[in-house]
Amino acid sequence: MEEVLGVKPLEFTDEEDDGAATVAAVESDPLRDILPAPMSPKSSLNSITQQDIRFDFAHIMEANKNCSVSIAKGNSITLPMLRSGNMARNLESTFDKSEKEKAVKITMEDIEEEIAYWKSSIVYYVLGANPPLSVLDGFVRRIWIRKIDKVGLLSYGVFLIRFDTMEHRDEVINGGFIFFNKRPVIMKAWDPNTNFKKEDIRTVPIWVHLTNLE
Repeated sequence: MEEVLGVKPLEFTDEEDDGAATVAAVESDPLRDILPAPMSPKSSLNSITQQDIRFDFAHIMEANKNCSVSIAKGNSITLPMLRSGNMARNLESTFDKSEKEKAVKITMEDIEEEIAYWKSSIVYYVLGANPPLSVLDGFVRRIWIRKIDKVGLLSYGVFLIRFDTMEHRDEVINGGFIFFNKRPVIMKAWDPNTNFKKEDIRTVPIWVHLTNLE
């Protein structure tokens, strides 16, 4: 029939036959529209690196949030570290290219006036309790009438109370023990060279007054 119509039959080589079979198999593969196209080694590496950076950034944000909560409670913290080497290198290159300014040096003369201002202060905290600043402010102003200038918060549960004069401060420190809501209070003179925080106190000496004893 081909000879009558003048049509020559097409001849395929073995390689062309294999290629046609492969194309037909790919086109008939039902997973072709579901699975993503294959990636080159370079594209795969870039994708993995970007994913690591995203995970590391999420880790840093979560760690910073936890650090803020720990600082608010007066606990010690461990600074979060970058796990992604790629991100760390990017940050290092950014800082290396930034213009470095000369550091400002603070001398004792610069803070002498501030130290003198807070010299009449005490550090104050309650054992076994962490009262709010507003509650403690009202409490100390009631028991030390017309002696207090300011009441501030040093850290969670640790307060700084400034008196009008050094005499008022010494009078309070030497005035004996006081209690807040039946809990003993620790008071110390403020020192600019001391980092005050709550101590792990197990025992506290107290006075017990017994009446009608012979």
